[in-house]
Amino acid sequence: MNHLHEKARNMTIFESINLSKEEAELILRTWLRKTVNCLSIERLHGGMINSVYSLNFDQPPYQAVIKVSSNKFDTFESETYMLNYLRQNTKLPVPEVYMYEKFGYLIDKDFLLIERLPGFNLGTVQINKTGKARIGSTASKYLNRTS
Repeated sequence: MNHLHEKARNMTIFESINLSKEEAELILRTWLRKTVNCLSIERLHGGMINSVYSLNFDQPPYQAVIKVSSNKFDTFESETYMLNYLRQNTKLPVPEVYMYEKFGYLIDKDFLLIERLPGFNLGTVQINKTGKARIGSTASKYLNRTS
């Protein structure tokens, strides 16, 4: 067995972390400082270690993305820092961080609540060579803006 197969065989499989409507509404209410009705919670594609959800609710801005983790030792602190840094120091389309909490303050999970940007997850679609080239060109333009 080669090295990559051995590494994959020894990897831990992470289970999905559920987020209840009550937990979502508590988080949204704390962030917005008003009563919020969570209209839907949709699991998004991706999130190999953490679970990622789209939240739709009845108060502006009406939608957000939340990443949740039940791992007390793998917080979103560095991701929060990096998102804020990129948002303030580049022209990249980076979501605004709405709220970050460590394990156990509001709910029994770490979470990162961020802005929902328009678009779709490229991991969920099949793209032809022309489409891949166009995406590469667009990504290159954004990356060139960082310098």
